[in-house]
Amino acid sequence: MQTGRRWLTIALLAGGLGGCVSAPTEYPSGPGIPVPEQWSVESGSSPAATASYWTRLNDPLVDSYVARALENNRDIAQSAARLVQARAGVRAARAGYFPQVTGSGGVQRDVGDLADERLQYSLGADAQWEIDLFGRIGGNVAASRADLAAAGYGLADLQRLIVGQVAQTTVSARTLAVQLAIARETLTIQDDNLQIARWRREAGLVSSLDVEQAAAQRAQTAASIPALERDLAQAANSISTLIGEAPGPVRTAIEGEAKPIPVPPDAVGFDAPAAVLRHRPDVRQAEATLLADTARIGVARAQMLPLVNLTGNLGTASFGIGNLFDVITGRLFAGISQLIF
Repeated sequence: MQTGRRWLTIALLAGGLGGCVSAPTEYPSGPGIPVPEQWSVESGSSPAATASYWTRLNDPLVDSYVARALENNRDIAQSAARLVQARAGVRAARAGYFPQVTGSGGVQRDVGDLADERLQYSLGADAQWEIDLFGRIGGNVAASRADLAAAGYGLADLQRLIVGQVAQTTVSARTLAVQLAIARETLTIQDDNLQIARWRREAGLVSSLDVEQAAAQRAQTAASIPALERDLAQAANSISTLIGEAPGPVRTAIEGEAKPIPVPPDAVGFDAPAAVLRHRPDVRQAEATLLADTARIGVARAQMLPLVNLTGNLGTASFGIGNLFDVITGRLFAGISQLIF
């Protein structure tokens, strides 16, 4: 009895000392040098809402492509899956605080000339609990939480990049579509001018030089159209890849809608550079990664310190189910291990 109380006291002390060695779990509060919270010179414009900046272009096609990219982009889906994996890693790390319990059961029958033909039933349970004496489990939890934060910021940063590419490529495609339409209209006009120049030459009103100049201008415009069509096809295919759809409908939509080129607002204000930098997801991701690596350093240091485990088991066996729980045996063991080399 005294021995059981002694082990219980050791377990409670070990649990209380679990936070003696812990890794940092908070982000740095700010830079080491004072940074102004606003511009040194008043700009006269309010800070821009950067959460959905593409809507300020007032282009429904840009809004549609951005929404479809956020929903169907394969890279974003992969990053979201990594976020789910990191969230599961946090739950797995927290499970280290609790005992690991496994159960077993079986039915046995001896075979042979002198064997007992009765069925023997058995049930058992094993438990193992690692006491977080020097913060190894706590460090794993802190590292997994930082990994989860880094995965979330990584997803936000990828969304930022994809949205920027979609908006920029859509505006470029709009520009190419307008240039292509102007080139085709110009080619039609130059065809008429060339025909008129030929008629005037046949009538003796102009020389052949006018016809050659009209033909050269017409050929130059005709040569620019395939290049514009190629660039428009490349831009449309890039948008199709970003939004996770097959090529074709994007180019049809851009060429079919006679929309002007989106124009950004005249006055756009921004926060101070230091504030913008603090809100960038890639910067926050780097901070979270640093925090996770720092926590893993603490875990590695804790492995050089003693490891305390409590193990126990319960079991019973009988030749009948009715008296299976008549005799129950168990064992409790506490052990300390130390890494030597």
